[in-house]
Amino acid sequence: GRHDTLVSGSHMTWLKDYKRELGRQLEALAGAISPAPVTVLVLCADPASRNYLRTLLEELHGAFRDTINVVIVSASDRSIVELAGATGADFVDMTFRNFCYGLADHYADLDEGDAQRHVLPSSSGAAIDVDSEDWLWLSEDLELVHRAAGTTGTDGATDYRLGSDLSWRNLHLRHDCDRDHTPIIRAQVEADLRQRQTVRINLYHEPGGGGTTVGKRVLWDLHSTFPAAILQRCTPRDTAERIAKVSALTESSVLVMVDGGRHSEREIEDLYDLLRAGQTPVVLLQVLRRFQPQRSGKRQFWLDARLTDREADRFRDAYSRAAPAKSSELVALARQRNSEQRSAFFFGLTAFGRRFRGLTRYVGNRTEGLTEDQRRILTYVAVAQYYGQQSIPAQAFASILGVPRSRKLNLGAAFADGAEKALELLIESGHREWRTAHHLIALEVMRLILSPEGSNDRERVWRQNLSSCAKEFATFCQGDAQPVSDRLVELVRRVFIYRDNIEMLGTERAGQKQFAHLIEDIPSSHGRIDVLTHLTEHFPSEAHFHAHLGRLLSAIGEHDRAIQSVDRALSLQADDQVLHHMRGMALRHSMRTAGAAKAPVGELVGLAREAAASFEEARRLRPDGPHGYVSEVQMLIGLVDHAGKGHRDVVREVLARPGTDPFLKGALDRAEDLLDRAQHLYAGEAPSQYVLDCRAKLQAFYGNYNTALQAWDSLLARPEVAKPAARRQIVWTMLRRRRGVWDDLKKREIDRVRLLLEENIEEEVNDSSSLRLWLRAVRLSETPPSVESILEKVSYWKATTGSLDAAYYLYVLHTLGALEGSNQSAAEAERALEECRKLARFRRDRTRSFEWIGGGTGVGSLIHQSRLGKWMDGFWQSADVLVRLSGRVGAIDGPQKGYVELSGGVRAFFVPAKSGVHYGRDENALVECYLGFSYDG
Repeated sequence: GRHDTLVSGSHMTWLKDYKRELGRQLEALAGAISPAPVTVLVLCADPASRNYLRTLLEELHGAFRDTINVVIVSASDRSIVELAGATGADFVDMTFRNFCYGLADHYADLDEGDAQRHVLPSSSGAAIDVDSEDWLWLSEDLELVHRAAGTTGTDGATDYRLGSDLSWRNLHLRHDCDRDHTPIIRAQVEADLRQRQTVRINLYHEPGGGGTTVGKRVLWDLHSTFPAAILQRCTPRDTAERIAKVSALTESSVLVMVDGGRHSEREIEDLYDLLRAGQTPVVLLQVLRRFQPQRSGKRQFWLDARLTDREADRFRDAYSRAAPAKSSELVALARQRNSEQRSAFFFGLTAFGRRFRGLTRYVGNRTEGLTEDQRRILTYVAVAQYYGQQSIPAQAFASILGVPRSRKLNLGAAFADGAEKALELLIESGHREWRTAHHLIALEVMRLILSPEGSNDRERVWRQNLSSCAKEFATFCQGDAQPVSDRLVELVRRVFIYRDNIEMLGTERAGQKQFAHLIEDIPSSHGRIDVLTHLTEHFPSEAHFHAHLGRLLSAIGEHDRAIQSVDRALSLQADDQVLHHMRGMALRHSMRTAGAAKAPVGELVGLAREAAASFEEARRLRPDGPHGYVSEVQMLIGLVDHAGKGHRDVVREVLARPGTDPFLKGALDRAEDLLDRAQHLYAGEAPSQYVLDCRAKLQAFYGNYNTALQAWDSLLARPEVAKPAARRQIVWTMLRRRRGVWDDLKKREIDRVRLLLEENIEEEVNDSSSLRLWLRAVRLSETPPSVESILEKVSYWKATTGSLDAAYYLYVLHTLGALEGSNQSAAEAERALEECRKLARFRRDRTRSFEWIGGGTGVGSLIHQSRLGKWMDGFWQSADVLVRLSGRVGAIDGPQKGYVELSGGVRAFFVPAKSGVHYGRDENALVECYLGFSYDG
């Protein structure tokens, strides 16, 4: 403490002066404390000071000799790591910030321990103490698993094994029983966390299969290494910001478990896209209930409710120790191979259920003698649990029990006077909400209560009464309070609208005859319509309820009523792209029905034209959503297919005939353009099965390519024909002949494609479809136009349409000019980029790079992302066509944001944490990089 003279190398003129003064002080220090062993901690924040560090280490060893141990703490740098190894020092890879956090955590532990603190792990292992203000803000959406979680609470496992929610205390004491899949899932999650990518892992499970337990176990096992949380509430933009905050605080990937029973798939899809757009390193572990088995893969797992032999043995052992009197029954259950009863639920029921002799008898004994109100309460809780994976707030039952809504309601007291045994079927979860102890109990409650006493065919009879029960449940959720609570409206959505947590409106699945499981369990189509009609009458302002009624009516062929329902929905929410998509789907259904009834082609064209307008509006409102593109492509394929029935050559005999309706004549061109734009949205991801199916069906229309080209050429020669679509169709046909691969086109084909598209652009400067294709073609030409001449065309395109793609290519082309030495281009590129950012600010794909820099010059150096193959292990599979550019790290604003300065004044965004580049160390470092262009730069 006495030797407090600060010797800073940055203030010394010469290294030898530093060495002389340092040596003098160290000798004095050694003389004062020798011969006691000495540990010296060296904090090195700047690799540029390594010469001073080397001198320091030499002088330390000279002064203290063998009594010294040196520990160097620094962000990883090869020269410092090598220096530590050469001098025998220990090296700790840790930023100065994390070291300070760790130091603070150490002294806080000495003073107050963990009780009042929220401590998360960091990337270096240092503990990060989150202040109370940040913690409260983060906790609005996330239940973060901090270091002290699980250290308080009761030690017993009985409540959990009787059906209560699994607590961190239960996990800490290992009250759960391991499933065989758990270590496999944990290994995949951990590997993805270490890769610092934005990925999703899906854990599918049967109802009651224990997926939530496995997900929580994985979370708990990793929470001391990576920050981990359960998603409690999802408002995509705010939630993405909170997760990014956790990542920034800890400088680490974040593990977030998503329970599909709490959140809709559309919300999570939006959240994931925002996280990926923000380059936030996060693994979303999605736990999703499915009634049918799902295929397993690298990041997709299926958890069966039935236990394997190894799993059953673990459950038998755990429950036998908890309930020794039931050991023989538990052994018998464990030996029932391939039995649906060999599940976690039945082990708990066998061990703790009073006089358990089978599920029907167990539930029947507890529902006997209940009053009508008690039976209604039990049934509604069962409906909510089985069909919606939801609990019901106790206060919602106030009207049934005749209690004022303003008075706090104790639902347990409603089952007094001999009805207490019914409470064994229920669990009070958090926030005074109630659910059944298991989904099988929920199903058995409905079977028993909805079937007449003494019925010999409960399985059929209870479903016949389901529609009446469903309408009563909807009326109950509406209640007498206005407006209806958001919680109960969401409950209605989960039960009546969602299928496996997915609202199918706005997707290709909207065209399938699949509905919420409750709707499908009603045997009669009239009963299904009656239920959804009742729902719209009781919730008249819920636009999507009207649209789902329209979807059901469309599926059974009542197309006029279907359109009326969807139009009613649009009158409530005119700017909802999902509803416009649904209107297009309803018209598409109508077109198919008319086609099956052999209606004239002209009638089908009229329906298709109207549907196309609805799909176009859906795309305008949501240009980055693939469904508005693919659904129309499917419709156009159906139209062409119907028109071509009975013709051997659809192109020559139907589409290229002079008298064919212009909409039908241009259907293939429109379908090709939409499919190309849809594939553009995937950018390296595997396209959906719907895209692949459309691609195959379009390919089949062309037949003999030479014949198809002759047909379009003959049409092009006719003076009365609108030529742009015919020219583009020739381009699409030539591409189809080469399997859609631009690079496989021959030189003469490239020249013709370029000529055809340039003729289109001369006729109409804002022909976006032709301009997009032309920009792909000219880069492959032996004599591509100059960047300046292309800029002229793109500038006209931008001036006349104001489109995002036009702004994007202005930014790309100006950047090419700057890289090639144009003095004005860098400033023009920045202006174009700002306009592009503004236009793309609400798009989920705004950070995807669609164009990259490869070999060649001018526009010939551009590489479209479709040439790069699949995205694998953090980069493109076929990156060999790209070139590395040299630059210098210009700025590092944090682990997720930095800039590289390239030639010509070009600044390129990069993510330091993914590149091994560190703040305070690598500014001005020379680097090499691949350069790609995204909408937001």
